[in-house]
Amino acid sequence: MPESPKRSRRQRWLVEPEYQWKVTRMLVAALLLVIIATLLLIYYALWSTLGDLDLGPSAVFVAVFRAVAWMVVSELVLIVPIVVVMSLAMTHKVVGPLGRMNAALDQIGQGQLDIRLKLRDGDVLVDLAESINRLAVTLKQQRASQRPDS
Repeated sequence: MPESPKRSRRQRWLVEPEYQWKVTRMLVAALLLVIIATLLLIYYALWSTLGDLDLGPSAVFVAVFRAVAWMVVSELVLIVPIVVVMSLAMTHKVVGPLGRMNAALDQIGQGQLDIRLKLRDGDVLVDLAESINRLAVTLKQQRASQRPDS
C-alpha cells in the first residue's frame, strides 16, 4: 500500500491577526444582532399572543419570556466560541496562502525565479498559486532564451 504524503500542520493560526480578528468580530456581531432580533420577535409574539387572549402582562408571560431568554443566552454562550474557531480557521485558509503568494511574488520581482509555491490541501487560492508557479517557470525560460550563447 503506497504511503500517503505527510500532511503539514499549521504552525500558527493567526497569520494576519488584525484581519482575522476583524472578520471574527464582524461574525460575532452579526450573530449577536440575530440573537437580539430573535429575542425581540419572541417578546413581541408572546406579548401579542397574551394580548389576543386578554391575559395582559401576567406572571406566565414573564416566566415564559425568562425561560426562552435563558435558552437563547445559553445557546449564545455555546455558539460564540464555535463561531470564533470557525472564523479563525476559515480566514487562515485565505490569509496564509496570500502571505506565501505575496512573498513568492516579491522573490520573482527580485529576479529569483527558482521558486515553487506549494499550498496545503484544502487551502483556497490553489489555482492562483499554480499560476504564480507557471509565471516563474515562463519568466525563467524567457530569461534563458534571451541570454547570448557564450
